[in-house]
Amino acid sequence: LLDAARDELKIWESNMLRTDIIREFGAVVVPGASAISGDISKPYYDATEAEKDLWLANNADRIQFGVARANNAGNDHSVSLANVDTTNDRLSSGMARMAKRRAKEAKITPFRVKDGSEWFVMFVDSRGFRDLENDADIKAADTNARERGVANNPLFQGGDLLYRGIIFREEEEFPVLKGVGNAGSDVGLGVLAGAGAVGVAWGQEPNPITDKDEDYKFRPSVAIEELLGVKKISFDGVQRGVFTMYYSAPDDI
Repeated sequence: LLDAARDELKIWESNMLRTDIIREFGAVVVPGASAISGDISKPYYDATEAEKDLWLANNADRIQFGVARANNAGNDHSVSLANVDTTNDRLSSGMARMAKRRAKEAKITPFRVKDGSEWFVMFVDSRGFRDLENDADIKAADTNARERGVANNPLFQGGDLLYRGIIFREEEEFPVLKGVGNAGSDVGLGVLAGAGAVGVAWGQEPNPITDKDEDYKFRPSVAIEELLGVKKISFDGVQRGVFTMYYSAPDDI
């Protein structure tokens, strides 16, 4: 039983780390008072409108609202979100290609794997992933470009989508911003991640602890001890490995 409990704690710890990384993907970067003090990374819902506007102004080349650059309304974050509409700004292969181009223009470096190929990873919420699965170009790529007749093709089993150097991954914990889009519509958050997107630093690696003396050895307990920090990598208010996307994400009818 103790071994099973320790295994469950390891799963819990890994889920907590995943939650921390998702929080940082969507975080608002506030410039530090000096280069030495460093930037402040604030959870999206904790940031003020003024902080979101400043973050957008510092990262205008790394934040996209829908399919058109003109949706950025003078670096006013809330007004820009209100420009995202349900007709033109649903997540699509075209929007993803534009995000990739803009990320490269902003000098965000893709991941390079062993065979030398380069990839970005786009993390999106379930509604955005739904629209990508239904995108005609991505469906055609899954049908014609990937190996046919195998059970692990996403046409049969779901899973990550691959398209034009982008790996699309669904993350159910990604937030949907309720009622902030055009005509009170919902807006989803997507992150195109390259190298150096988020940093994880351990002061102490996870250490499972077993206390067999609890309750006179009748009910031994287990715990996990760890010291770590997770933060979006930035300098002087500019996020370095993350391209942020906002897109229309209406609920299923």
